[in-house]
Amino acid sequence: MTLIPLLNGIMSASVRAAEDPIPLAAEAAASVVPVKPKLFIARDFLFEYPRGWTLIEDLEGGDSMADRRRQNVVRGEVKSPDGTISVSVIQQQASKLKQTLFQITSISQLGTAEEVSKVILPPGTKINQVSVRTFEVPSKNTGTVVGVIDRDPIVIYRYSAQLQNGVRSEIAAGVILGRILILGAGCPEDKWDSSEPVLKAIADSFKLLPR
Repeated sequence: MTLIPLLNGIMSASVRAAEDPIPLAAEAAASVVPVKPKLFIARDFLFEYPRGWTLIEDLEGGDSMADRRRQNVVRGEVKSPDGTISVSVIQQQASKLKQTLFQITSISQLGTAEEVSKVILPPGTKINQVSVRTFEVPSKNTGTVVGVIDRDPIVIYRYSAQLQNGVRSEIAAGVILGRILILGAGCPEDKWDSSEPVLKAIADSFKLLPR
């Protein structure tokens, strides 16, 4: 199983919402990042999103979407008040994307940002911008005879992309403990100009939390 069909389906939700939007008194509220955004915090990742948005799914708790929970694929989802912006985090075992003898601990082990995009993004996706972000991880005291160990930095691949169905998307992807986590924040093309700042801010805020 690859992440392509699932990611394509999640991003398509933004198009469906745009075709039948929820009335909103102040449409600008869907495309402005508040000074103090809310935090979506899971065991191994976090991201910021504007206050007033709806938490659709939080797989750290609750009983909805049990079939997805059993697959351990969709980790969380939030939407803007009018439903035109959708933010989802999906997960897959990195070993399903590339077979290795050892556990994959960094997305860079799967290839360059350009190479990884061909695996995690739907066919026909137009990539407008690619960047690589690196975060240092503090040393860890194991509490054993091993003592303090140094840990490798966390690498996040960032993409600004346009899917074949017209969805504009900001994507952030990284690997932690053998799992690849991908955040996708998308909106329809006709909402891009007003939504671009919030989409970029959400994707830029995506961080992995090593234990």
